[in-house]
Amino acid sequence: IISTNVLREFDKVFQDKDVVCVTSFIRPIPNTFNNRVPVFFINKMTHLSSRLGKALATTVCIAYRKDAFSATGGFNKNLSSGEDIDLSLRISRLGKLVFVKNVWAETSMRRIEIWGLPYFTYRYFKGYIMGKVQKKPDIYEPVRV
Repeated sequence: IISTNVLREFDKVFQDKDVVCVTSFIRPIPNTFNNRVPVFFINKMTHLSSRLGKALATTVCIAYRKDAFSATGGFNKNLSSGEDIDLSLRISRLGKLVFVKNVWAETSMRRIEIWGLPYFTYRYFKGYIMGKVQKKPDIYEPVRV
């Protein structure tokens, strides 16, 4: 679920040809305190890193300039997690990543709710490291209900 003005706002930002990536706030579903805490830090990390020129962005609500996406080779298929952060770091070398504050997207928190935040964090970093070092993805168990 995204706010009604996401595409319009992202398009405005992409008028600047130096912009290669646009992202925004995320909101948790369900919107409970336990879900808002990690999302708060994700939003802060994404916003601050975009201002510092080394973007760490999730793919919940994001758009890439096609030529920049292609130039990076897209998502690293060896990663089972962190592929969004990995891509945002690589793509931010080609231009600016802009964080738009007046739009948002909602995302399911079911993996964190089922696994718990400590185990989710462990699996997230394990998947990233396995993909980067061992060049093979970690396999997640399905969590859809």
